[in-house]
Amino acid sequence: MASIEVPPLHGWSVLAERRIDACGSLTSDRDWDDAHLEGYSCATVRRIVYEPADATNSVELDEIAYAAIATIEESLESTVDDQESAWFSVSDNVPSALARFQVDGLDTRIGMQVSTVDAADIDIRPLWHRNNTIHEDDGKLVDKITTSSDPDDPVFVVTITVTYFEELRDDD
Repeated sequence: MASIEVPPLHGWSVLAERRIDACGSLTSDRDWDDAHLEGYSCATVRRIVYEPADATNSVELDEIAYAAIATIEESLESTVDDQESAWFSVSDNVPSALARFQVDGLDTRIGMQVSTVDAADIDIRPLWHRNNTIHEDDGKLVDKITTSSDPDDPVFVVTITVTYFEELRDDD
């Protein structure tokens, strides 16, 4: 996780950050049926929430969000370009992007999107539906964000997930 740097993002300032280290069972649906357990994995997650520095309307917000995505994409170019299976995908419809690549042999994903203050903690961990074990969690983002922020205020969320253990079910 330490080797993944998020560069300063023009037009944004850091509002809060959260780190989690956890494990859980992957499932193919949200039922509690053991037949749908697909494996077990462990990941460390870092989520950074940014507030807009100057954007006053949704057009300006989209512009600085796409600029932030471009800045992150540029910072990852040397890492992603050297890997055949790496990818970086930017949405044309809303300011959001996903990247997947390897760092030190570990599966690494970065998600970026515009969200709201009250949604800052949603889906921070991988989609584990069973056997969740939290090894470390430095606290919810909504508790760290200052009370001067309105729950509906727009924010830019960057989530870095590094999977350091994964055992998938073999059905053969």
